[in-house]
Amino acid sequence: MKEDFKNNENFHSLCITQPYKAILNRKNAISKTSEIKEQDIIIATEYIIREIPFIISPSLLSSSLTSLHISYYCSWPIADYVYAGKLSISPSSDTKIIVKDHSI
Repeated sequence: MKEDFKNNENFHSLCITQPYKAILNRKNAISKTSEIKEQDIIIATEYIIREIPFIISPSLLSSSLTSLHISYYCSWPIADYVYAGKLSISPSSDTKIIVKDHSI
């Protein structure tokens, strides 16, 4: 996955853009207009990359013999990219992602 982050320009961009948007949305929600620091994006990006194993094979990580479904409150472009088979890693066939759009 680290190689994908280094060598796959689209994946790298998604991993940087998604945390930036999350930080910006949070700042807007609490009415803070301060600048978004690069260090904040780096920290958030590391979190995103560490979450990827949970969208690839959560049953393996939780030592479960059953299928697990992961639910997100909105679409997650990184997960979409992973599930489209564009990386060197691919999701377990036992894993499904469910997106619940709470804006409706």
